[in-house]
This record gives sequence, C-alpha cells and structure tokens, in this order.
Amino acid sequence: MVFTAVVTVAPEFTLEGYKGIEVEKINSEVTDAMVDGEVEKTRSMNARLVSVTDRAVQNEDTVVIDYKGFVGEHQFDGGTAENQELVIGSGRFIPGFEEQLIGANVGDKMEVNVTFPEVYHSEELAGKDAVFQVTINDIKFKELPELDDEFAKDVSEFDTLEAYKASIKAELEVSVADSAKAAQRDKVIDKVAELITVEIPEKMIESEIDGMLREFDQQLQQQGLSLDQYVQFTGGTMNALRDQMKGDALARVKTSLVIEKVMNQENIEITEEDIDAELTKIAEMQKRSVEDIKKIFQHDNYEYLKSNLKSRKTVDFLVDNAKLI
Repeated sequence: MVFTAVVTVAPEFTLEGYKGIEVEKINSEVTDAMVDGEVEKTRSMNARLVSVTDRAVQNEDTVVIDYKGFVGEHQFDGGTAENQELVIGSGRFIPGFEEQLIGANVGDKMEVNVTFPEVYHSEELAGKDAVFQVTINDIKFKELPELDDEFAKDVSEFDTLEAYKASIKAELEVSVADSAKAAQRDKVIDKVAELITVEIPEKMIESEIDGMLREFDQQLQQQGLSLDQYVQFTGGTMNALRDQMKGDALARVKTSLVIEKVMNQENIEITEEDIDAELTKIAEMQKRSVEDIKKIFQHDNYEYLKSNLKSRKTVDFLVDNAKLI
C-alpha cells in the first residue's frame, strides 16, 4: 500500500538582531494620585446611603422605583418590579432608561420610553419599542466617611491616616512593579516577534485559535455558560468569533516560534538547581511539601516543568539583553 500525507510544518527562518533590541521602558512609579485612588475606593465601599427629599434625581444617585414594562398594550414578562434599587449611570438597565429618571422627584409617576437593543437575550423584545410606567419611591446618595485618622482606624490596623496611606503605597509598589515586569516582558517578546518576516501557515493559526477557544470555553463554564450560549447571547457566530481571535492567535504563534528559535540559538538549558528552586517556589505558594510537588511532576520526568522553565529562561535572556528606552 502506498499513500501520500500532507502535513503542515513550522516555517524555517533566521532570527538576528534580537540582542540589544530597543523597547520602551514601562513606568512602575507609584504616584500620590494612585494612592488617593485606592483610598477613595475604600471610602466608597464604606459609604452609607442617605435618603434625600429636597432635590431631584442626579447622576450617581441610587433610586428606589416601581416599574411596569409594556410593548404596545402588552405587559411583558420580566419587566415588572417593586422597590427596585438602581444606581443612575451604572448602565444596568436598557440604554436610555436611567438618563430619563434624572430630574424626577420622590413620588413622581412617569413614563420612560426606550428601545430594546437589536441583540437581546429575549428574542421577543429585541429591537422593540417599550414604555415603562415608573414610580420614584426614594432617592438616595452616597455619604462618604470623613477622611481622617478615625477612618484609618475603622478600615485598617493603623492608627493614623498617614500610616494607612503609607501601607497602601507599599502594597502598590509591589503590585505595580510585578505588573510592569510582566508588561515589559510582553513588550520585549512582541518587539522580537516583529523580526519574523516569513509567512505563518494558516493551519498553525487555526490550531492556535482552537486552543484559545478551549481556554475561553473553560472560563465560560466557570460562570455557568457554554461557548455556544455565549455566541448566541452576543448575537454573533462561531466563525465571527474565530475571526476576532485571529490577530491574537497569530501573535501567539509568532511568540512561540521566537522563543523556540532563541532557545536553540543560545543553547538555553535547565539545570537541576533551576528545577529544585521552582519546585520549592511552587510548594511555598501551595503550602505543601516539596515531596508532594515532586510527585506531581515526576510522572513525565519533569518534562512539562522543564519546558516551562526553558521558555521563561529564554524570555529572561531577551529582557536582560534588551535596551530599554
């Protein structure tokens, strides 16, 4: 028996100029504005809602409303509620609904005219004009706590506002530095990937899209959705979703090719010390013994761990040899 097989192979290419490649440096400075922003988030979380009767509804107010929704003369299912809280400007309701409540007063009865989006989870309402009969039961606004030492004591282990802000700055410096480091690595890899000038086989891109869809499906399942349901709710198609992912898939393929090429050209290898250090790190993160972690990776003779470490070591090499400007 004689047969012919057609297979897709990775393209052959040369890679030069990756040492000393110029890449924009990511700023990791923590500013006072960033610290103040975190403090304001905590203030907002600890705010209390206070009812007002001497003014009309404003943006960012919380209104308590009754409403009934009609399409024509028909009162549709799911369009009725009593004492529903709604933050004006939150975008929770149909576009145009919240804005029409601005200027209303407690006790007002009004009609709100809206049009359901063309893509909507209820097909019978999609694109339809609707009228909501709304009653304003209450208007509330957020009363923020005073920004003083007492506030710091209430929300933290510190006795003064100054000490509380200092602790926030210290935490931000760690997280911002980690984020900047990750972003810097991505920038370096992206810049080196631009050095690839050969055409990437379509089959490699499609295979990468398949993997991305599997990852996305797993994320959706954690939220109780399937990939098919997501496509249906967004009003798109699977082909359209694949087209959206094509650019990212191409970038991921190029990244893999670059890392493998540099790895081979620079003879990057993993030592036993590298493996032991990584096993110890994983054990500390998972609060387990090193022996337990070893058992997880021993079944394939640490090949999976070695592969990840070699890729990471290769990216470290590229970052260390990049020129940050």
